[in-house]
Amino acid sequence: MDWTHRLRLRQLQMLLSLAQTGNMSQSAQLLHTAQPALSKWLKELEDDLGMVLFERHARGLKPTPQGEALIAHARCIEAHLDSARDDMHALREGGSGLVAVGTSGASASDVLRMAVLRLLEWLPRAQIRLAESNMNVPMQQLAHGELDVVVG
Repeated sequence: MDWTHRLRLRQLQMLLSLAQTGNMSQSAQLLHTAQPALSKWLKELEDDLGMVLFERHARGLKPTPQGEALIAHARCIEAHLDSARDDMHALREGGSGLVAVGTSGASASDVLRMAVLRLLEWLPRAQIRLAESNMNVPMQQLAHGELDVVVG
């Protein structure tokens, strides 16, 4: 059976925690699990994939290029699930969904205002979440599925 059919959301959280902390014990503590269980899960995943996802060092864990690739996919999955949660919340509250809009400070004045007004013409009951940063960040968030639209 393909390893993706056995993968659970909890395991994606484990992978993302290991990537964030770089430390097996710290991740186990954050995830409220035993370090040996987390270590065993990672070994089983690496065996299923036939590749090493993290280099083990005395200072902790460092993702390999293969690990970085899988972590990027896990982040996208997490972003899509967050978006689904937010959409369901917006729909429960009577809206027609949530639209995540990213922008830079330079375009946040007139262009953003016009874009939001136009969006509300198309989706009058939509809830809009704005995220402002320099333009590199929203473009990365858009690529990872964390934003629906970037105005710039």
